[in-house]
Amino acid sequence: MFQSIHVSVSYSVIKMNSAGPLDLSKKNTGEVSALLKMGNVYRAPFGGFIEAENVVGLPKVKLIDIKYLCTDTDAETIEYVIQKDHYVVGTYQDDK
Repeated sequence: MFQSIHVSVSYSVIKMNSAGPLDLSKKNTGEVSALLKMGNVYRAPFGGFIEAENVVGLPKVKLIDIKYLCTDTDAETIEYVIQKDHYVVGTYQDDK
């Protein structure tokens, strides 16, 4: 299962996991961008990954600007590359 991500912010790619940012960049706030129904973007802390069967009944959101999914907590082992102009489906719960 995936444990960390790389996110594109401006011209940088930052790393984070459910504990927060993994580097000391000023741009890395540990937040991901979610695309809302009206087209607005909402930023919230990245809360990690959950199993697909555990999302039944939870509100789904489109997470944008995620570039890589990693299998380690340090975001060094890239397992999956998100193609350009694609998004990741996530959920929003407990303000994460």
